[in-house]
Amino acid sequence: MHAKTVGRLSGIVALAVAFVAVNSTAPFAVSPAEATEIRPVFDASKDRSHEAAQAHLDRFFDFALSPAAAHASPRVQILANGETVWIEPTRRFDGQFSGLVIADGANSRDAITFERTDVRDWTFLGRDRKIYGSFQTRARLAHLSRQNAAPIRAVLASSTTPSNW
Repeated sequence: MHAKTVGRLSGIVALAVAFVAVNSTAPFAVSPAEATEIRPVFDASKDRSHEAAQAHLDRFFDFALSPAAAHASPRVQILANGETVWIEPTRRFDGQFSGLVIADGANSRDAITFERTDVRDWTFLGRDRKIYGSFQTRARLAHLSRQNAAPIRAVLASSTTPSNW
Protein backbone atom coordinates (compact mmCIF):
# COMPACT_ATOMS: atom_id res chain seq x y z
CA MET A 1 0.00 0.00 0.00
CA HIS A 2 1.39 3.39 -0.94
CA ALA A 3 2.24 5.91 1.75
CA LYS A 4 -0.31 8.35 0.28
CA THR A 5 -3.06 5.74 0.60
CA VAL A 6 -2.14 5.03 4.22
CA GLY A 7 -2.06 8.75 4.91
CA ARG A 8 -5.44 9.30 3.29
CA LEU A 9 -7.02 6.43 5.21
CA SER A 10 -5.50 7.75 8.44
CA GLY A 11 -7.03 11.12 7.62
CA ILE A 12 -10.42 9.48 7.11
CA VAL A 13 -10.08 7.81 10.52
CA ALA A 14 -9.16 11.12 12.12
CA LEU A 15 -12.13 12.82 10.49
CA ALA A 16 -14.47 10.00 11.54
CA VAL A 17 -13.25 10.19 15.14
CA ALA A 18 -13.57 13.98 15.15
CA PHE A 19 -17.03 13.79 13.60
CA VAL A 20 -18.19 11.32 16.21
CA ALA A 21 -16.61 13.28 19.06
CA VAL A 22 -18.17 16.58 18.01
CA ASN A 23 -21.57 15.20 17.15
CA SER A 24 -21.95 12.91 20.12
CA THR A 25 -22.08 15.64 22.74
CA ALA A 26 -25.45 17.06 21.75
CA PRO A 27 -28.66 15.67 20.29
CA PHE A 28 -28.81 15.42 16.51
CA ALA A 29 -31.47 16.77 14.25
CA VAL A 30 -33.25 13.78 12.77
CA SER A 31 -35.09 13.29 9.55
CA PRO A 32 -38.82 12.49 9.69
CA ALA A 33 -37.98 8.86 8.84
CA GLU A 34 -35.80 8.67 11.94
CA ALA A 35 -38.11 10.64 14.22
CA THR A 36 -39.25 7.50 16.04
CA GLU A 37 -35.67 6.37 16.64
CA ILE A 38 -34.75 7.58 20.13
CA ARG A 39 -31.05 7.66 20.90
CA PRO A 40 -29.63 8.78 24.22
CA VAL A 41 -27.03 11.53 24.17
CA PHE A 42 -23.50 10.18 24.62
CA ASP A 43 -22.26 10.78 28.17
CA ALA A 44 -18.47 10.97 28.06
CA SER A 45 -18.26 10.63 31.85
CA LYS A 46 -19.70 7.10 31.55
CA ASP A 47 -17.47 6.11 28.63
CA ARG A 48 -15.41 3.04 29.52
CA SER A 49 -13.94 2.50 26.06
CA HIS A 50 -10.46 3.25 27.39
CA GLU A 51 -10.74 0.16 29.59
CA ALA A 52 -11.37 -1.99 26.52
CA ALA A 53 -8.43 -0.35 24.74
CA GLN A 54 -6.20 -1.05 27.74
CA ALA A 55 -7.13 -4.75 27.68
CA HIS A 56 -5.34 -5.23 24.33
CA LEU A 57 -2.64 -2.62 24.78
CA ASP A 58 0.35 -4.98 25.14
CA ARG A 59 -0.54 -6.83 21.95
CA PHE A 60 -1.16 -3.53 20.17
CA PHE A 61 2.31 -2.22 21.10
CA ASP A 62 3.93 -5.54 20.12
CA PHE A 63 2.39 -5.04 16.69
CA ALA A 64 2.75 -1.24 16.42
CA LEU A 65 6.47 -1.32 17.19
CA SER A 66 7.22 -4.22 14.82
CA PRO A 67 8.24 -4.04 11.15
CA ALA A 68 4.86 -5.61 10.29
CA ALA A 69 3.15 -2.33 11.23
CA ALA A 70 4.89 -0.29 8.54
CA HIS A 71 1.71 -0.32 6.41
CA ALA A 72 -0.75 0.15 9.26
CA SER A 73 -0.32 3.72 10.57
CA PRO A 74 -0.68 2.68 14.22
CA ARG A 75 -1.78 5.47 16.53
CA VAL A 76 -2.52 5.81 20.23
CA GLN A 77 -4.60 8.49 21.86
CA ILE A 78 -3.28 9.65 25.20
CA LEU A 79 -4.45 12.02 27.88
CA ALA A 80 -1.75 14.67 28.36
CA ASN A 81 -2.28 17.72 30.56
CA GLY A 82 -6.05 17.22 30.42
CA GLU A 83 -6.17 17.07 26.62
CA THR A 84 -6.33 14.12 24.27
CA VAL A 85 -3.51 13.83 21.76
CA TRP A 86 -2.91 11.28 18.99
CA ILE A 87 0.58 9.79 18.93
CA GLU A 88 2.52 7.65 16.45
CA PRO A 89 4.25 5.18 18.80
CA THR A 90 7.98 4.74 18.20
CA ARG A 91 9.51 3.04 21.25
CA ARG A 92 8.87 1.09 24.46
CA PHE A 93 11.34 1.34 27.34
CA ASP A 94 11.32 0.80 31.11
CA GLY A 95 7.53 0.53 31.22
CA GLN A 96 7.10 3.77 29.29
CA PHE A 97 6.45 4.60 25.66
CA SER A 98 7.50 7.36 23.33
CA GLY A 99 6.13 8.61 20.08
CA LEU A 100 5.55 11.52 17.75
CA VAL A 101 2.60 13.88 18.17
CA ILE A 102 0.08 13.89 15.33
CA ALA A 103 -1.48 17.34 14.89
CA ASP A 104 -4.05 18.44 12.32
CA GLY A 105 -3.63 15.22 10.37
CA ALA A 106 0.10 15.79 9.94
CA ASN A 107 3.02 14.51 11.96
CA SER A 108 4.30 17.46 13.99
CA ARG A 109 7.49 15.52 14.82
CA ASP A 110 7.26 16.62 18.47
CA ALA A 111 8.44 13.71 20.60
CA ILE A 112 6.51 12.76 23.73
CA THR A 113 6.94 10.14 26.45
CA PHE A 114 3.89 8.60 28.08
CA GLU A 115 2.76 5.88 30.45
CA ARG A 116 0.47 2.96 29.76
CA THR A 117 -2.20 4.55 31.99
CA ASP A 118 -2.21 7.65 29.74
CA VAL A 119 -3.54 5.64 26.78
CA ARG A 120 -7.25 6.22 26.06
CA ASP A 121 -7.55 4.56 22.64
CA TRP A 122 -5.56 3.02 19.81
CA THR A 123 -6.14 2.34 16.15
CA PHE A 124 -4.48 0.95 13.05
CA LEU A 125 -5.32 0.10 9.48
CA GLY A 126 -5.37 -3.63 8.78
CA ARG A 127 -4.20 -5.30 5.58
CA ASP A 128 -7.91 -5.72 4.79
CA ARG A 129 -8.12 -1.89 4.75
CA LYS A 130 -10.41 -1.93 7.77
CA ILE A 131 -9.79 0.06 10.93
CA TYR A 132 -9.07 -1.90 14.11
CA GLY A 133 -9.23 -0.51 17.62
CA SER A 134 -11.00 2.87 17.63
CA PHE A 135 -12.79 1.97 20.85
CA GLN A 136 -14.15 5.49 21.47
CA THR A 137 -15.62 5.68 17.98
CA ARG A 138 -17.27 2.29 18.43
CA ALA A 139 -18.71 3.35 21.80
CA ARG A 140 -20.27 6.44 20.25
CA LEU A 141 -21.79 4.67 17.23
CA ALA A 142 -24.80 3.56 19.26
CA HIS A 143 -25.59 7.22 19.84
CA LEU A 144 -25.61 8.17 16.16
CA SER A 145 -28.46 7.83 13.75
CA ARG A 146 -28.18 4.91 11.32
CA GLN A 147 -27.53 7.39 8.52
CA ASN A 148 -24.61 9.04 10.34
CA ALA A 149 -23.18 5.75 11.66
CA ALA A 150 -23.24 3.85 8.35
CA PRO A 151 -20.17 5.43 6.70
CA ILE A 152 -18.16 5.02 9.90
CA ARG A 153 -19.20 1.38 10.31
CA ALA A 154 -18.20 0.78 6.68
CA VAL A 155 -14.53 1.51 7.43
CA LEU A 156 -14.38 -0.20 10.84
CA ALA A 157 -13.41 -3.87 11.10
CA SER A 158 -16.14 -6.05 12.59
CA SER A 159 -13.89 -6.73 15.59
CA THR A 160 -11.59 -4.40 17.51
CA THR A 161 -8.67 -6.80 17.01
CA PRO A 162 -7.53 -9.02 14.15
CA SER A 163 -8.52 -12.70 14.46
CA ASN A 164 -4.88 -13.78 14.94
CA TRP A 165 -4.52 -11.79 18.17
